[in-house]
Parts: sequence; structure tokens; C-alpha cells
Amino acid sequence: MKRGSLKLFRNWKEAETFLVVLLVLTVIFSFPDREPLFVFAVTLLVLLLSLVFTKIAGHKYGVETELTLWVIKRYYLSQTKRLPKKIIGRTIYSFPAGVFFPLLFALFTKGYFPFSLVSSYNQIETHRMGTLRPHLMEWEHAKIIFLGLAPLIILIPFLNAFSLAIPLFIVTFFVMGQLLPLPGSNGLILAFSSPTLYVFTVALFFSMIALLQVINIILILVLALTFAMLVAVFYYYNRYAS
Repeated sequence: MKRGSLKLFRNWKEAETFLVVLLVLTVIFSFPDREPLFVFAVTLLVLLLSLVFTKIAGHKYGVETELTLWVIKRYYLSQTKRLPKKIIGRTIYSFPAGVFFPLLFALFTKGYFPFSLVSSYNQIETHRMGTLRPHLMEWEHAKIIFLGLAPLIILIPFLNAFSLAIPLFIVTFFVMGQLLPLPGSNGLILAFSSPTLYVFTVALFFSMIALLQVINIILILVLALTFAMLVAVFYYYNRYAS
């Protein structure tokens, strides 16, 4: 296939999805009394960073990455319990969980602990060239998700060092939301596509948070990376080496 160009948005639908995700995140991060305009600006930058790095990673592996709203299409464990379903004469194709649950959670917690799983990503194969495998492999899908989150995780100690409380709050909970292994989420795809990489990412994120009291940024990064690698290696050998 012809190698496609790297675009911020594939189409108008993705641009509209970006605006919806941005507005929902701004609302939940603004609770209860954070400055809405400042929260909007920071959330816009965070979402753009996630989008750009994820798309760059996807482009590297020969796919186009599309931002989507987090939706649920299965309402029970059984394969038959899936949408679409006709309810009261109307066909329901998916449930907009990325709007409903974050807003509901924000009301219950008053914004102190936001549920920030609003968006996900689709990988659309368009230009797989120069590879023996014509389709995206699971471990490649996992790396795309990881590379989209890694810059934000690394940004955390820098925000803390400059006492940027609101940006730190937004980045922390945005990443946490993306790591939740719920149906249809990036976290679940990462966990199933590469369990070891998922364990490494989660360990890196939480160790970074735990080490924020350390003043030296380089020391935080080194300790967090070392801890995450040790956890991932321990997990890998306990699961696969036996």
C-alpha cells in the first residue's frame, strides 16, 4: 500500500470527537472550583500531546490512529450480550461510556478523584510497507499505546518540580484513566496485547508518582525506570519462564 501522510485528524468526525473529549475532560477536571479556562488550556495541550505521539507511533507501524470516544458494545460476559440491540423501537449501537461515567463520577466525588477514561484509539491499517507481516501485530498495537502515554508519564516529575499543581493533577489522572483495563479501553488492549509492557507502564507510572518527593528529576526518572524494569522482568519470568 502507498504510505499515507501523517495527519492530526483523519476526518471531520475525528475532529468532532476531539472536541467532545476535550469538553468532557475540561468539565470533570474543573470540579469543584478549578479555573475552567486554565483547565481547558492545559487539557487541550495534554490531549494534543497524547494524540500527536500516538499518531506518530501508529505511523511508524504503518497504521493511521483515530481518536474515538470510549464506548461499550458488550453489556455482559456472554458473546450474545452485545450491542446493537433494539430497545423500545430504537436500535442502540453502543453506549457512550466516555461521557456518562466521567460526568456521573465527577458529581459523586465532587471532582476530587475524577474518572478520566473518556477516549480510546482505533488503529486503521493503511500503509503497511517493508514488513513480512501485512497486518498490525498485537505487540505493535501495545507499543503504539505505550508510546502515546510515555511522554506524559515522563512529564510528571517536571510538572511537580515547577509546582504546577493543576497540570500535574490533569496529566496524572488522564494517564490513570488511559491505563484502566476496562472493555473497549486502551488499558485493556495494552494489557491483553502485551501484559509485560502493561505491567512495566503501570509500575513506571505509580513509581513516578510515589517518588515525587525526591527533589532531583533525573533521580526520579532513573529510580522509576529501574523499579518498573525490575517489576516487568519479575512478572515476565514468573509467567513465562516456568
